[in-house]
Amino acid sequence: MGEAYALSRHLGYDTAWLIDLLADTTAGPNLLRARGPAVAKALAGEEPPPAFSVETLLKDLKTMIGEAERLGQALPLAERALDVYEEASRSGFAGRDASTLAAFRSSRGSRTPS
Repeated sequence: MGEAYALSRHLGYDTAWLIDLLADTTAGPNLLRARGPAVAKALAGEEPPPAFSVETLLKDLKTMIGEAERLGQALPLAERALDVYEEASRSGFAGRDASTLAAFRSSRGSRTPS
């Protein structure tokens, strides 16, 4: 979500409208339909009240990866997500609502095309 916003914010669309658009696509996750307003607020610089913290998300993700390891399975996407969420936690997002992760991700440095 943060990456999608980073790619489109220069267009100047209202964040709530953009979230609605993405939620209504065939790839729109059900979670976005439920938490979209909080994500839009976070992308607009507002602070949604914590309902599911980044810290809790980290705990759950670590449990999932640990269980996969116990079963001899690899979860490369979950492991990469863990790296990003740990970076967000170290940057002060641990107690914030997980919907702010999109704003965190979109605020990270941009790459210059080579």
